[in-house]
Amino acid sequence: EFIERAKAHLHQPEIGRPLTLASDIIVGFCGETEDDFRQTCDLLEHVRFKNNFIFKYSPRPGTTAYGKIEDDVPHEVKKRRCNELMALQQRISDEVSREQVGLEFDVFVEGVSARERKKRKQPGGGVALTVGGREAGEPEPETPETGPVQMSARTDGDLIVVFDCPPGAAPDDLVGSMRRVRVDAARGLTLIASLL
Repeated sequence: EFIERAKAHLHQPEIGRPLTLASDIIVGFCGETEDDFRQTCDLLEHVRFKNNFIFKYSPRPGTTAYGKIEDDVPHEVKKRRCNELMALQQRISDEVSREQVGLEFDVFVEGVSARERKKRKQPGGGVALTVGGREAGEPEPETPETGPVQMSARTDGDLIVVFDCPPGAAPDDLVGSMRRVRVDAARGLTLIASLL
């Protein structure tokens, strides 16, 4: 009922503000039956979380329940339920991401994307040297040799959006700003967009 009320008041995809929800779920908790687990699967189908952190139950020393409630769900059952729920959530997450294609959002620019950071890593590991707010060896904004720098941003619903830094713009100048984007594609939990 709470989710339905939230959707009725807050779900506004027509203005670039779809309601997106995330959750944490523990499977295989003490006393969880197969019917309980099926109801959890039904909940995921109904609510359509954008993502979920899913874990197998394990006793935690120091908690009130430790030693008072029998851990009666076999490990193999916990493992199966966890894998099944993660696969279900992956499918739903992919669907939720694809539903954003064609929509426009105002996004908060956080920095360069994870792909861009990986591309810039120097062999040998260690701690990166930062000079003037940039990692040593970090490429300048778009050049014919390197192509555009990919930026990472988030919608107000916490969806991850990547887009190319515009030609002639410095990535650092975009960080911390709000930008309008249109989502062109979706890959997993990442939305690929174009600046408007």
